[in-house]
Amino acid sequence: MAFPEDYWCSYEHTVNGFPGFMKAVRRISAYERTTGSQFVWRGVANAGYPLYSSIVRSYIDVHGSVPTERHLRGFERKVFEEAQTWNLDWHREGG
Repeated sequence: MAFPEDYWCSYEHTVNGFPGFMKAVRRISAYERTTGSQFVWRGVANAGYPLYSSIVRSYIDVHGSVPTERHLRGFERKVFEEAQTWNLDWHREGG
């Protein structure tokens, strides 16, 4: 089911600058304490964007489609292998 494009508009708030950001965080934190609610920061400017991880977005950029779990695992394996060729794997056991 797709939401209408303006579904989240009433929840969105544009913040200009750090003071405005801090004011918004304090207001949301106070609301959470008062109501027992919990919020998650998405970190994107448009609530209409799908909730894809960066690896899924990279896969889509390369292949033009959303991956299956099997395809994503293969893609992740290639990313790890490339990181190893760059000597970015500081610990062979993954730590």
